[in-house]
Amino acid sequence: MITYDHLTAMRDTYEASLGDLCQVRVRTVVQDASGQEIVTWADGERFACGFKPNTITSHQNKTADQTLVRVDATLRLPMQAHGIVRACDRILLLERMGIAANEPELFELQGEVLEGIAGIMIGLRRVTV
Repeated sequence: MITYDHLTAMRDTYEASLGDLCQVRVRTVVQDASGQEIVTWADGERFACGFKPNTITSHQNKTADQTLVRVDATLRLPMQAHGIVRACDRILLLERMGIAANEPELFELQGEVLEGIAGIMIGLRRVTV
């Protein structure tokens, strides 16, 4: 059985390995004057994160309904992100290994949000704007 102290130590170690910085881009839907729905993106919380690109090629994850989706990278987040990052949101990668990105990369979440004992893992797909 894992004690509270062991769990805390595991989470502290996990969070210490998160050397990147990302920001949640929160999806909201508003209506314009004619009643048409418009999707907007607002700056959400920033989190230390661990970004791991799939260097050879994209791979595929399954969604809850078993649909295969392309995944360009994997993102690790601390437990504090649980309930804040939603499947409909996007992630903006602001820093890699402590160095600010000249042009932050934007990603949408792909597949299921996987919650482990120490943190969260999410598949990402690059968004081209």
